[in-house]
Amino acid sequence: ATPFCFCLPWYHLHLTPLPVSGLINKYQVNGLQAWTITHLLWFANAYHFHWFSPTIIIDNWVPLLWCANLLGYSVATFALLKAYFFPTNAHDCKFTGNFFYDYMMGIEFNPRIGKWFDFKLFFNGRPGIVAWTLINLSYAAKQQELYGQVTNSMILVNVLQAIYVVDFFWNESWYLKTIDICHDHFGWYLGWGDCVWLPYLYTLQ
Repeated sequence: ATPFCFCLPWYHLHLTPLPVSGLINKYQVNGLQAWTITHLLWFANAYHFHWFSPTIIIDNWVPLLWCANLLGYSVATFALLKAYFFPTNAHDCKFTGNFFYDYMMGIEFNPRIGKWFDFKLFFNGRPGIVAWTLINLSYAAKQQELYGQVTNSMILVNVLQAIYVVDFFWNESWYLKTIDICHDHFGWYLGWGDCVWLPYLYTLQ
C-alpha cells in the first residue's frame, strides 16, 4: 500500500486553517484505491501467481513484530528530532518541557516532508490499517493450511473487520476532520501505535 499512495490517482482535500499558524493543509485522499489494489495483489498471489505463501505474515509473525517496533520507535524519534531541528511549521509545535511527554504525545501538530507526505495521514491511514485486513486473511490462510477448512468464526471476523476498514477508507475525507488529525500532535502515541498497536493488537482474536 505504501508505494501506491504516491502513484495512484487522488483527490485533494483542503481543511480549515490550523489553530495557531492559520495554515491550510492539503491532503491526497486515495486510501481506498491503495487498500483495494494491495488486497487484489494478495489474492492474485494466493490463487494464481504463488510468489509467496499467503501465510507469510503469520509464518513470520515475531520477526515482523520486531520490525514493526523498530519502525514505530524510529518514526517517533525522527518526529521528535524533526520538531526540534526542522519543523514543518514552528508555530504549530507544542513544547511542554517534559521530554517523556513530548516524545510520547508529540510536538509537531502536522509534520510533513515535502508538499504531500503528511505523517499523520500516512501512518494513521496506510500501513497499520491496511495490514489489519491482510493479517486477518493470512490467519484464515493458515487455518486452511493447518485444518483444511476456514471456520465460520474466522470468516465472520474477516468480513466484519473488513467492513470497518473499507468504511474507514470510503470516508477518508471525513476522517481528516476527526480528533486524530485536528487535535493530536504526532509522537510515539500515533507513530508506534499505528505501526504496532493497531495491526498486532486488533488482530489477536
